[in-house]
Amino acid sequence: MIYRMGKTLITGMALVFAVSVSWANQPPSIDSFTATAAGVQPGNVIQLTVQAHDSDCASSCSSGCGQYIRSDLTSWQTDGGSYSNIQNGTSGSPYTASANWTAPLTEGNYTLNVQVADSGSFMCGSRQYALQNLIISVSAAKPPVIASLTASPSTVDSGGASLIVC
Repeated sequence: MIYRMGKTLITGMALVFAVSVSWANQPPSIDSFTATAAGVQPGNVIQLTVQAHDSDCASSCSSGCGQYIRSDLTSWQTDGGSYSNIQNGTSGSPYTASANWTAPLTEGNYTLNVQVADSGSFMCGSRQYALQNLIISVSAAKPPVIASLTASPSTVDSGGASLIVC
């Protein structure tokens, strides 16, 4: 090929750019989002734990474009009550974080959410997110309390009988 630019003659020049992108950032996965109880009395506290991993990380990652979960991007939301003692753990994959949730004083079902994000950016195939929720029941109903439990006689031979009083 011959190109003429002004008075300069350019010959035999070819520029080829090939870009192949075979990696696309995948969203992280929340493996579990658990509470110490499915129900709680008004004003009481339960502990929440989230465990997650990033599918772009084969085993254990704490760096890399889109390969690990960023602790600074973990967020907790609720439609009632409040979070405290939030421990967003250490950025990496696998990833663990925890928080305490104080139930509101009003009975009802409340939705608790946690969202995690990976280390992606516009240069890494865009940041990806995962969201998980729990429904916690807040009720003033108290479980029964056993005031006393007795057996008479307290020791029984095989085949014998004992009167149990609760």
